[in-house]
Amino acid sequence: MLVRCFDKDGNFVRGFSHESFPVSARMRGLVVDPDQEHVYVSNTANNMVMKFTWDGQLVWQIGEKGTGEGQFSSPAMRFSHSLPLPPPCPR
Repeated sequence: MLVRCFDKDGNFVRGFSHESFPVSARMRGLVVDPDQEHVYVSNTANNMVMKFTWDGQLVWQIGEKGTGEGQFSSPAMRFSHSLPLPPPCPR
């Protein structure tokens, strides 16, 4: 499963996956935007960044292997520790 969501007590609530994200792929970054209710995932297997809604619907994806504009080589995202943590996963 690509993204798993847990409540404040650590209990699994729900999750989602997507056909563009192979089971064998390694996700190297995930950023949550609680204000807009979006999840951004770096897909290192396909060299792209993907944006999903809270319930797992793909909004857009960008990228391909390379060094030019809109191209990536194993993209990763870093979460800033200065940002507040997102709220627990809504049910």
